[in-house]
Amino acid sequence: MIVDRIFQKIGANRAHYFGRVFEGVDIRKIMAKSDDLFGVDGEIRLKLLEHVTTNSGKADKVHQTCSDICLALKLWDGAFSDIHMQNPSVEHCQSTQKRIDKAMAHIRSMGFSITPKMHGMEKHVVTQMQTIPGGIGKLMEHWIEQYHQIGHRFDMAYCRVGSLTGQAAIRSSVEKRGRNPRVQMNKQFLLEKFVGRNKKRSAAIANDEKKIHIKQERRNEALAEILVAIESKKIEAIRQKLKVQEDLDELDELADLETKLFGLIVA
Repeated sequence: MIVDRIFQKIGANRAHYFGRVFEGVDIRKIMAKSDDLFGVDGEIRLKLLEHVTTNSGKADKVHQTCSDICLALKLWDGAFSDIHMQNPSVEHCQSTQKRIDKAMAHIRSMGFSITPKMHGMEKHVVTQMQTIPGGIGKLMEHWIEQYHQIGHRFDMAYCRVGSLTGQAAIRSSVEKRGRNPRVQMNKQFLLEKFVGRNKKRSAAIANDEKKIHIKQERRNEALAEILVAIESKKIEAIRQKLKVQEDLDELDELADLETKLFGLIVA
């Protein structure tokens, strides 16, 4: 509880609905404050040392553990910072791989197991940085954590199926059914039919409709501006054509007048 209060001072709270672990946004806060928490004068280190002042062996263990955690947080903070670089160069990608390798070596030295996320960081992230146009900064920021949460929900929903093959088959079937146009149409029908029973859903639909209306107004305004520009160009072209015709008519009249005054001139 004391350690949790220290974490809460920097805005990091364990997610009770997610196994009392820290989510990504909280981990970033902890990485940014690693020295303040686990450094030589870190608040958590000092608090732990208060309970082992009479045992030098345990004090050494506290110092070693806090130093290892502090270094791990710093290494991963640097690695994640490099990964978010937009349009990374070859040199930057090579430097990022070295940072990740160093962080992974430290994690292994601490005795932690390698999770699928860590494996992906170690073996695949830099390749993706090199092959995906613009890098993966925006992709990581907006989608990876979200997809992780979606995957966790699927895992919890099908964990009793037994085999991983069975889980994959059921999930594939559910996703395929969800993309079926008839299923989407029926879901929309139910949504519209029973919208009055759910105020939150009604508010969400109203908000979506408002956004659509605003977008349509902007499109109409842009279209009107384009039409005005086109009409202006047409009018200008007609004016130019009329002016040319007027000039030709004046020339014809002048030629007729010369003929009347001087007669037909034969070359």
